[in-house]
Amino acid sequence: ALAVGDGFVAAATSRRWLRIYSSTGLEVAVMSLPGPVVSMVALNETLAVIFHAGVPFDGSFNMALHLFRIDWRQGCSLQQMLRSIPVPLSRKATLEWVGFDVDNSAVVALDSHGIMSSLMHSAGFQWTPVFNIMHVRKTIDHRYWPIMVRNGKLVYVQLNGESKPAIYPQPVVSTKGLRIAIAANKDGTDFNEAAK
Repeated sequence: ALAVGDGFVAAATSRRWLRIYSSTGLEVAVMSLPGPVVSMVALNETLAVIFHAGVPFDGSFNMALHLFRIDWRQGCSLQQMLRSIPVPLSRKATLEWVGFDVDNSAVVALDSHGIMSSLMHSAGFQWTPVFNIMHVRKTIDHRYWPIMVRNGKLVYVQLNGESKPAIYPQPVVSTKGLRIAIAANKDGTDFNEAAK
């Protein structure tokens, strides 16, 4: 797996090593990871590494996240911000996509059951569900191909039975607003609205 950030390139190897290179190609750090890497993503000075974290429990995958801050202005310091925080996956779901909210640098993960969660810094690095694709898709053939999260919205290409977007003609890009999931009453209003 590879990830490119601001002034660095990160590479995860089959030996479970994480190697960090400067933008000029100089290797500046190497460390062991506790499990096989599933995915890596970088934004600015932040690197998120997701890896398998042990034996699956009752058919569900067990994955964890390490989060690093790589600062080239401080003499190439590598600071580990989070260590082995579990990645929220629905029961028997797989990790489908991981990225960053480009406005607030929060890690965002989407599982194969359509649940998108955001790692909220303000909540002490807790995962919060922010979107459920199954509630908004029109038919079972509709799939969302995530591109990024920006301004509190998922930027995506909607697929209608295809496994991936076409290269030509250029696919239509759409957005959907993300928000923290709030329990709703039978009439569709949330509890705050119903209390007024």
